[in-house]
Amino acid sequence: MRMALYTMKRIAWAWLAACVLPLTFAFVLCGCQVRRMSRYLPEATNFASPSPTGGLPPTPLRTSPTDTWALWTTGTQLRGANIYQRRVYPELDGPTFMGPGPFGPPLMQADFDALAALGANYVNLSHPGLFTETAPYTVDLEAQANLDSLLTMAAQADMFAVITFRTGPGRSEFWAFWGEDTAQDPDGWFDPDYYDNRVWGDQAAQDAWVEMWRYTAQRYKDNPIVVGYDLMCEPNSNEVGSYPLGPALDVWDPDEFYAVYGGTLYDWNQLYPRIVTAIRQVDQDTPILVGGMGYSAVEWLPYLEPVSDTHTLYTIHQYAPFSYTHQEPDTLTYTYPGTLDLDWDGTPDTFNRDWLDGYLATVDTFVNTHGVPVAVNELGVHRWAPGGDAFLDDQLSLLEQRGLNYALWEWATSYLPFASEVDAFNFRHGPDPDHHSDISSSLQSVVVAHWAQNTARPSRPITFTPVATIHLPLVARYTATSTSPLAMVNDFLYQLQDLDLTAIGNSAYDLVVMDYSADGGETGEFTATQIDALRHSPGGEKIVLAYMSIGEAEDYRFYWQDGWEVGDPAWLDAENPDWSGNYKVRYWDPAWQTIILSYTDRLLNAGFDGAYLDIIDAYEYYSATRPTAAQDMADFVARIRAYARARDPDFLVFPQNAAELARIVPGYLDVVDGIGQEDIYYGYEDDDVMTPPTVTAALEADLDLFRYAGKCVLTVDYATTPAHIDDAYAKSQAKGYIPFVTVRDLDQLTINPGHEPD
Repeated sequence: MRMALYTMKRIAWAWLAACVLPLTFAFVLCGCQVRRMSRYLPEATNFASPSPTGGLPPTPLRTSPTDTWALWTTGTQLRGANIYQRRVYPELDGPTFMGPGPFGPPLMQADFDALAALGANYVNLSHPGLFTETAPYTVDLEAQANLDSLLTMAAQADMFAVITFRTGPGRSEFWAFWGEDTAQDPDGWFDPDYYDNRVWGDQAAQDAWVEMWRYTAQRYKDNPIVVGYDLMCEPNSNEVGSYPLGPALDVWDPDEFYAVYGGTLYDWNQLYPRIVTAIRQVDQDTPILVGGMGYSAVEWLPYLEPVSDTHTLYTIHQYAPFSYTHQEPDTLTYTYPGTLDLDWDGTPDTFNRDWLDGYLATVDTFVNTHGVPVAVNELGVHRWAPGGDAFLDDQLSLLEQRGLNYALWEWATSYLPFASEVDAFNFRHGPDPDHHSDISSSLQSVVVAHWAQNTARPSRPITFTPVATIHLPLVARYTATSTSPLAMVNDFLYQLQDLDLTAIGNSAYDLVVMDYSADGGETGEFTATQIDALRHSPGGEKIVLAYMSIGEAEDYRFYWQDGWEVGDPAWLDAENPDWSGNYKVRYWDPAWQTIILSYTDRLLNAGFDGAYLDIIDAYEYYSATRPTAAQDMADFVARIRAYARARDPDFLVFPQNAAELARIVPGYLDVVDGIGQEDIYYGYEDDDVMTPPTVTAALEADLDLFRYAGKCVLTVDYATTPAHIDDAYAKSQAKGYIPFVTVRDLDQLTINPGHEPD
């Protein structure tokens, strides 16, 4: 939804533009009255944007893919409304207008329940994207937690949801307030520096937008209420260009736009198919929604180029005719049915149901030409527009006649500082512009009558129970910021045997992975004084992680007892044929986990910065007989991290290998701080032998999930040939990983020529 300040001046500008622009782009400007206000009401209570909550996100069962797609292809099944939130800017929004942040206006469970109570079965979550707007384009933990909370509330209200991203890499929220800046408008409310539309001119931003959706689909693909991904709210390079990277375009004729900018980065038709492909690599079933350029106006729909994906549908935002739907109280010139200059020839035209039916013929042609479904995931009319009830009744009837799903703009929050000022589209407030609370009206009766036809719902109780066994707050992701303990890391050492702490301390390595003991056993345990000296050593400050195997038991560790054998204790399983004295363990067994937590205590007592967890891939050994094996391992990692952070809030957890858990277990990325990956370029089949390219590509795809989540990715390759070492470093660094190449025995302080730590 494009936001606008609907003052007399704005309306006058719209009329001036309309008088000189042809019909094909006369009804593009769609939006609602959501902006920074100059005054603020008393602060309300009991409202807040959600904070990140603990444990792993749920892994609920999904309704069948066929049923999900059928919601969009078997007549009008989804009728509901948009719920809108954006990031709060205290310097612009003031202390109360948008709520306490980080996103607003605040929403409560009661808001979702009230929407469902009136009959809606579908909510379009018009929400900021999950990646940051600015480079290096990592996961925005606050946005993710906020979206998780909204989905939980929608599920509790038994409604389906579509996720729509308003922002993302290279696109700030201020595209929706174009022209309301202080440079273009004397009454503007923000500096032009808030604009960021570089996604339309920056390949890196577009690449990151693709990865954002890959990440999002991986996270929500099994959520049973999510029935669609709307890739971008109102693509609009035709107006904003890539400003400030490039100039604004202000091109409203689709033919003119595509003649000049078709096939360039400005062209949505070259970007959105890449997003579809990325989503389908991790989620083959969830429907994908794509709106056209020109703020998804009807006139731009024919210029969308459909893809071959069989679960993609196309959308419009329908606010035509804008001069009627967006009338302000002091300029209520038009009524419905009535007369209105609809083709801008200076002569009034008949404005009625027949005109609406003819206007929607563009949709009919698109559907018949391409054989694809269309939905209307935004439409609306100001609540005081004369005849608005009849207008909306006719429009909804025409959409239902065509079998189109739709979502009204918008379902308003009950948070008073916002709801009492921004309510032009809030049909619950009635037709009186000066009334700002719920009241019965003919417009509401129309909405409720149409929503009453809904029968489809998630149809069973949806309980979002965290699958982790612990519930502690998530911490912010480590990104390259000055406050991150991992920000300084650009090289690391991995050595488990023959440790010389003085030599390691004199090296310039930023991060060290080492054993917690000189001999692996209790007698050789390093002291807190020794580890503290290593952390603050002559070679430079170091982050020191202690190796800890959690998927196998080792017979030389402090916990091993004489007389233990396979099956006794019950969690002790087969010996690893490749590593004598190492035994598989049933890692989900509480007795084994208690041992590992006591191991963690030893790391904490010695002052290690974190744990480097090995044999995470043990879950594969049990997966054939234990369906929850992957989830059990993720839960175990989460439990270790939470246990450690109860004593040391900054304790780091790095699993080694099994990067695919980021795909398999939703939320796994939330409970780790980085990952180590062995054999990605050399050593998979044999030491000093190049890893097969297909294996490398698969590993990189999974590791990229960590990288885009702002995690530190360490790669460990086993090679001795100088050319192979150089190749491994080059490939790892090109991907944004941190490389180390050494020997598999991990018994030497390796410093590779040409790749010395700095």
